[in-house]
Amino acid sequence: MRPTWLGTAHTAVDPDNRLVARSLERDWNEKLTEVEQLHREYATVAKPTALVLTPGERQRILLLAQNVPAVWHAPTTTPAERKQLVRFLIKDVTLTRRETRIEMCIRWRTEALTALTVPRPQLVADARRTDPEVVARVRELAPTHTATQIAVLLNEEGWQTGLGGSFTTSKVEWVRAAYDIAGTEAGPFGTVESNIVGRTNPFHFARRKAATRRAAQADSAPLETTGLSSTRGKYGTVEAA
Repeated sequence: MRPTWLGTAHTAVDPDNRLVARSLERDWNEKLTEVEQLHREYATVAKPTALVLTPGERQRILLLAQNVPAVWHAPTTTPAERKQLVRFLIKDVTLTRRETRIEMCIRWRTEALTALTVPRPQLVADARRTDPEVVARVRELAPTHTATQIAVLLNEEGWQTGLGGSFTTSKVEWVRAAYDIAGTEAGPFGTVESNIVGRTNPFHFARRKAATRRAAQADSAPLETTGLSSTRGKYGTVEAA
């Protein structure tokens, strides 16, 4: 018997809202009628029969099962079918994160296990950092070679920058500045030892700015005299008797 909104539910409605209650009851009963109609239509629809394979079709499926890559890479296989194929083959996957690698354990539907190890993706900063061996090589060559000479040697030895390009003078100066490596610079009278790195390098400007700030602080500090006269000149404070 079809349920309706009659009886206690209907009598409990406030008399002022009886009209609203009757409208809701009518809508409810109409929906129930639609549900019953759909059930009757579904009962009359013919049920699909089980798929019957011919011996040739069955043999073809068995052959494809022995060559999964061919099915996977077939142009007629859609991405949705590939996902379904993975679900058919793999039961679950366990991932274990280590410091430098990720260990994967694949359990197949047959309960067989396959263990794989893949390197962990590097952070962007780590991926672009200069190779420590390059830094060591620059430190080794810096006392006797200029930045330009070091760049030529590094390129001849097959080294690359953190971004994968070849070395130039400015890039070698950048490495020297970043790792505080004193170097040799070419001058009018030959090569001289220098702690100054590339003048276009931001490290150079930061160091020069800090030096200027310290000099300004020193100029503004009060002088201490102990019987000697002090004079500030272009190159600092000079004490004279």
